[in-house]
Amino acid sequence: MAARAILQRVFIDCRSKPKKEITLDSAIESLPDTLIGLLDFPEKLKSMEDLCPVSSAIVKYQVIGGNAAWHAQFKKSTAA
Repeated sequence: MAARAILQRVFIDCRSKPKKEITLDSAIESLPDTLIGLLDFPEKLKSMEDLCPVSSAIVKYQVIGGNAAWHAQFKKSTAA
């Protein structure tokens, strides 16, 4: 019964519109540093940054650090 109620709540919440837009940089910066440190991405990712934007953003954050510089480098590397 509890699982059914939880699933019903998830479905109801998914139908409603988000209260505000979540940007990629705010989502990445809201992750705990301990989690960021545990994430490991293959070296091949560097050649596919435009295909894997979320993973690429996390890698930039890991390499450059949690300041605005990572976001500028991410934008530069994924620009069309």
